[in-house]
Amino acid sequence: MLFSVTIFLMFVNKLSISKLMESYGIKKEGFWKIFPPAGVSEKDIMGAIRFGKAISHALECKEIERRQPVLKGLGAVAVDPNNIRFERSGHRHLLLWGRLLKVIGKQGQIRRLPFLILFIVFLGCMVLISFPFAVFFNVLVNPFKKESIAKEVAYYEGPSKSSTENLESGEIELAESKMR
Repeated sequence: MLFSVTIFLMFVNKLSISKLMESYGIKKEGFWKIFPPAGVSEKDIMGAIRFGKAISHALECKEIERRQPVLKGLGAVAVDPNNIRFERSGHRHLLLWGRLLKVIGKQGQIRRLPFLILFIVFLGCMVLISFPFAVFFNVLVNPFKKESIAKEVAYYEGPSKSSTENLESGEIELAESKMR
């Protein structure tokens, strides 16, 4: 009920999210004033309106039924080519550990605890030991694999892509700042 009233007040009073949070006594500050504030910034929320407009237009024009890409040219997806190898490796390891834990027992069973502890130690070692080597390896190998990396980036960006040709000038600046 409080959520419904809050949303209603936002629309009636044209309040921004940060002002609404402040009215409830919630301050959005970074942890120890070193880290950025938690949550989604108001700039990102306002920038997401372009996706709502595009989806609404696609529904009206029945582009979704014809399976046309709806978010193409809106800067919807930005893939960092340097992270592709890390993501793939992490995905592979998490799948392996997930299957192992599933075979060992159901969630909450005590016999899974030693394997969970082992997984936590493994994860810590992966981050602390293998990450620096992987970064060094990327620096050495990526210049020779530009073509295959470009194909992977195109695959992960999917039909939406990171291009911004369908944005208005103010939205382009917002989308480009999010990609950095």
